[in-house]
Amino acid sequence: MSNQKAPARPYFRTPAIAPAGDRLAFVYAGDIWLAAIGGGTAERLTAHPSNHARPAWAPDGEQLAFTSYRTGGGDVYVLPLRGGEVRRITYHDAPSMVEAWSHDGAQLFFSSTRDRQ
Repeated sequence: MSNQKAPARPYFRTPAIAPAGDRLAFVYAGDIWLAAIGGGTAERLTAHPSNHARPAWAPDGEQLAFTSYRTGGGDVYVLPLRGGEVRRITYHDAPSMVEAWSHDGAQLFFSSTRDRQ
């Protein structure tokens, strides 16, 4: 047995492939990143002290929805990929986790514990 440690490798979470199949959104170190599916340098899309999770592509590939803990328990946000402000979608104390977009991109589905009794 060797005493050498394996090199540290980054831990990427919750990957999501773009509808066109050309890009990959993923979480690393609490932020959302974007990379070409063939590899190369990844672009950091979020840079906030809180954690982000579960990126989900809009069907047209122009927006990413994700869950962010920047306001506490977790809310849903949408990031336009061609520029513009991140938009908060949910406003609730209970966590809201992004699940998927509707086929036409008109609705965003999320799960939450807000109605548990």
